[in-house]
Amino acid sequence: MVIVLVSIVPSSSAIDESQGEFLALSCVADATVGLHDVLEEQSPIETYEARSFKPSRFTISENLTFRDLLDDEGVDLYLSLSTATSTDVHEYTCTKVIGFGKRTGFSCTNTPPTEILTLDTTSLRFARASVGAWTLYSASDSGKSATLFVEKGTCHVEDKEKNDEEGPKTPP
Repeated sequence: MVIVLVSIVPSSSAIDESQGEFLALSCVADATVGLHDVLEEQSPIETYEARSFKPSRFTISENLTFRDLLDDEGVDLYLSLSTATSTDVHEYTCTKVIGFGKRTGFSCTNTPPTEILTLDTTSLRFARASVGAWTLYSASDSGKSATLFVEKGTCHVEDKEKNDEEGPKTPP
C-alpha cells in the first residue's frame, strides 16, 4: 500500500514579488487559548485558569513610515497589526526566516518583546503569542486578565481594488 500526502497551498503570497512590497492581509484565528490569573481577593496564592477565547480577527500591513524613516540593519519588514475591536495598533519589527521545506516567512516581535507573530508567506498561516496582562485586547471585564495567550490561524490578501472603490474599511 502506498500513501501519498498532498499539501494544497494558496497561490497568493504576502509578498508581491513583482513590486517587492508586502500586501495588506486580513487574518482570522482558528484557535486562541491562554492562562488567566485569578484575582488575589479570591485566592491568597496566585493561580491561573486555562481559557479559550473567541477567535480574533485582525489586519496586518507594512508600516511604510517606519520603513522609510528607520534604518535598522536587523529588520527586514515593519508591520502594523490592527483589530476590529480596538483602536490600538500593534507595531512589529520582522526578520526573514526559513521554515520547514525551506519555505520563507517572517518572525516578528514588538518592543519590548512581549508579543511574537510568525507568518508563512506561502500558505499565509500565522501563529501569534503574547505574554503580559496588558497585551491581550480581549481581557475580560470581570477583572481577570490574560498573562499568556497563543493563537494560530490563516490570513488572506485584502482585495486592494475593492478597498480602493469602497474606501478604508474596518477588518471583518
